Amino acid sequence: MSTTDPDVGNKGIAFDQVLFDEFKAIAERRQALGLSIVASAGASKSVPQEIFGVALSGGGVRSACFCLGALQALDRYKLIPRIDYLSTVSGGGYIGASMVSALTRSNGEFPFAVAEQENGDVRDNEPVSHIRDHSRYLAPKGLSDLLLTVAIVLRGLAVNLLLVLSVLFPLATLIILANPTVSHLRHNVLYDLVRYFEPPAGWKAETVTSAYSYLLDPFLLTKMTGVLLLLFLIAWGLRRSYLERHSTQRPLRISEPRSRWTRAGALLIVLFVLAIIIEVQSRILAWIIEWFTQDGPTGASIVSFGSALMTIIASVALFQERLVSWIQKALNNPTIGARIQAWCAKLALYAAALALPALIYLLFLTLCVWGIATAAGTYPLAPTALSDSSIGLARYVGLALLVCIVFWLVLLLTRQTGREIFSSMKATLLEHRWRSLFVIVLILMFAAALTAIAIATRAPGTSWFMLYNYLAISAFIGFLAMNFAENANALHRLYRDRLNIAFRLGKGRLGIAPLPLTELGTKSPYLLVNGTLNVRRSTPKRQQGTAIPEPVTESDGATRASTLPSTDPAKRGRNAEFFLFSKGFVGSDATGYASTGAMTANEPQLDLATAAAISGAAVSSSMGRVGIGILSPTLALLNLRLGYWLRNPRYVEDVQNAAPQGAARPAERVKASWYDLFRFYLAAEAFGILRSDSSRIFVSDGGHIDNSGLYQLLKRKCQMIVVIDAEADPAMNFGALVDVQRFARIDLGIRIAIDWEAMREAMLRRSADRSKRIPADDEAHCQHFAVGKIIYDQAGTEGILVYVKASVTGDEPDYVLDYERRYPLFPHESTGDQFFSEEQMEAYRSLGFHATNCALKEPKSKAIGPVPQATLISELKRRLGIAGQTIS
Repeated sequence: MSTTDPDVGNKGIAFDQVLFDEFKAIAERRQALGLSIVASAGASKSVPQEIFGVALSGGGVRSACFCLGALQALDRYKLIPRIDYLSTVSGGGYIGASMVSALTRSNGEFPFAVAEQENGDVRDNEPVSHIRDHSRYLAPKGLSDLLLTVAIVLRGLAVNLLLVLSVLFPLATLIILANPTVSHLRHNVLYDLVRYFEPPAGWKAETVTSAYSYLLDPFLLTKMTGVLLLLFLIAWGLRRSYLERHSTQRPLRISEPRSRWTRAGALLIVLFVLAIIIEVQSRILAWIIEWFTQDGPTGASIVSFGSALMTIIASVALFQERLVSWIQKALNNPTIGARIQAWCAKLALYAAALALPALIYLLFLTLCVWGIATAAGTYPLAPTALSDSSIGLARYVGLALLVCIVFWLVLLLTRQTGREIFSSMKATLLEHRWRSLFVIVLILMFAAALTAIAIATRAPGTSWFMLYNYLAISAFIGFLAMNFAENANALHRLYRDRLNIAFRLGKGRLGIAPLPLTELGTKSPYLLVNGTLNVRRSTPKRQQGTAIPEPVTESDGATRASTLPSTDPAKRGRNAEFFLFSKGFVGSDATGYASTGAMTANEPQLDLATAAAISGAAVSSSMGRVGIGILSPTLALLNLRLGYWLRNPRYVEDVQNAAPQGAARPAERVKASWYDLFRFYLAAEAFGILRSDSSRIFVSDGGHIDNSGLYQLLKRKCQMIVVIDAEADPAMNFGALVDVQRFARIDLGIRIAIDWEAMREAMLRRSADRSKRIPADDEAHCQHFAVGKIIYDQAGTEGILVYVKASVTGDEPDYVLDYERRYPLFPHESTGDQFFSEEQMEAYRSLGFHATNCALKEPKSKAIGPVPQATLISELKRRLGIAGQTIS
């Protein structure tokens, strides 16, 4: 085995080493279970033969219930011990992780079936009854749990508000520094500086007077920057023309995007836009103050407007899933009614996306208006605590800040974790000392310039107390904001704890004590929990590892590249990378992998329940390749965040886990960002400042790139794969399968030959007329699944893929068909519904058992479609050791 991307240096552990250790664990498990599998002639002894993988798809509780029935059917065929890999996503991870944790606690005993019924199904035992009792896992106790959830959500909103204020208050302070009174809002700040340094009387008075008339223009900076930009563009064009006509260099050798002139032009455009924004603020603030002080509206008007914006935001947040489903329905079923619904849904989403920035801007204007004095030198619009100089607010806030800093320093220097934080901050500053020094000097120069402006513009008789108040509050809020942890106040912990209780993802008698990933049982399938690494910013080329990997000698003697060269997900437009949690490793190809033990040492919260919750983090401000555009800041600031900030495996020191050559791997130097220093991960998440080489990475639902869980099994070249797909797909477009087919062909060179059209047609016929009874021997009843071939390489190495889909054909139990009749969206009800009733859960569980049983029944002799499904099923069962077995 060889490492991939040799030019990357210490970029984590390579996937070849991950695969080597996984194969070793599979061999040990087979030996512990007494499984004897005959290797084919000439096969490599280091690679397990007849690797069998099962994938459980995403889909929330819907998928968990369907996959529960599927696992029960696999158990009836005695296949649970035979599963080598169990790849789970989101809702499939709920039940998959539940099974693995139970197998760990019971040393290999399948937890979800104890007795067979007459129809081949299984009756409930205690673990299944527990899951059924907690099918409303987000609020199992009803109103009391909802109140607890609301309290946690409000806590997150309060923290986010403070983080927003930590930005708004300093900006408002700068505005007040430059414009202490209303009169200063009506002219340019340059006018005040010139008047402050006015020459002696009589010295070219007419020239000075003429200059003043120009400086009184409130949009002077905008005009100056615009003229400068225009002149620069003309000069740039002349230079390019001269080089092309007279230079000895060929024009094609002159790089347009990377030239200094291009970068200078971009900088001037940014300055021009900033000048417009800054100078427009002065006019808006002057108009607002005049409006309110001259018999204008009261503060209730602003409150009413803000309340209206909040109503829009809250309504769209509550019904986001429904709105998205309307848009998806229009794509799958483009009728006039569906299109109207989609247009309304898009309008609501855009309204919410714009309402929150408008609300924040309104808050910013309010803070500015409070701190700007009227012509009389008073602050009639500001609250009493700010406008009354006798209160001395700045003194009390400064004292509170001093106490907090002293307390923080004591904790920092007396506790081990505090010393580690201090060392990390020191290392960050040293690593970026020149950049940090430049930023500090720039801030000091800017503050000095603004202070000079404030001194020059201060009206006679005015006081500095309002400025002191704003500076003290800005410092206090900024200090508090720097101490918030990135994951502590999101919804992840609530989600994780609810899942842990409902599906018993822990250890101990109750199954809820934290179960480290490294302690997953030897007799359970090797669990692969799928997440999505969000990458929305390109990584610099020097970090990507673009060289061709070293070749690997396969078991057949052929020499091939170990993997394709690594690529940048952001540049590809995916904005996402496949991320993995397992008992051996955590990571992705973009970040490299770290051993789970080393990762857990850096992230003590990382256990099985945490991994399952991250894999199911469907609601997130960044959702991989699922584009939500301008809604990202809204979702982040509303604290609708189930994703998780994780230490980058690239920077996890793992000297105990040897590389393939036997050399220990130290951690790479951390690439710290500005939001690392200020702990402002909310901004990075909201605005997509996400890269694969940053010190911390943002991981969300595995369904944000692969909702089937199939990709990781293909990457491991499993010879036999069963996929249990319970995603919401009412139009039966097989989106998850099609996506993986594309990814596998591009990334791995693997092709999948499978015909699912017959299954789609049978399902759509059933959707058109659910009252029609279909004869028991009709071919439609065989259409719960499709069987195909996996073509792994040019040499013709093949695998068998059985794809079981959540679908109804009319031969299901009566209570399933009755539920379908009353709820036409079944079995593709919205993933937003996470509050399942007993009846709803049983309908999905029973359908999962029935569909998987149909796929593994002794097949008919005839072939269906272009691929002989009966032959492939027979071959699959023979290789799995269950040839001829059928449950009725």
